[in-house]
Amino acid sequence: MQALTAELAEKNAELERMNRLFVARELRQVELKTRIRELEKLQLSGAAAGDNNETG
Repeated sequence: MQALTAELAEKNAELERMNRLFVARELRQVELKTRIRELEKLQLSGAAAGDNNETG
């Protein structure tokens, strides 16, 4: 019985580690998507500013 309890505790700890890794990965993806949107907005606003500064 103690061996089974120890094995279950080990598996539980492994699942908790995996869960933390997955959550961290998801949070990083959200962070990167947010940063991409920010950079795209900057690029668009820079392109628009460039269009406004053109002389023709």
